[in-house]
Amino acid sequence: MSNFTKIIKTTPITDDYDISNTVLGLGINGKVLECKEKKSGKKRALKVLHDSIKARREVELHWRARGCIHIVEVCSVSTTS
Repeated sequence: MSNFTKIIKTTPITDDYDISNTVLGLGINGKVLECKEKKSGKKRALKVLHDSIKARREVELHWRARGCIHIVEVCSVSTTS
């Protein structure tokens, strides 16, 4: 996972996105909130995960599958710690 960790942003996510309280969905590992990318103005979905081995694995696998037409696009990955 060392190469993957190089792309994780450590700046506050609010630097890049306006996050709303609108919940788009709930999953086993976290909730999905509506947000807006400040740079482009595009609406995005933000999946909020609590740090755990399972969550890190989910993010890594999703990142590896980026570009697949059957997988939701990952725009960025951020951490608060």
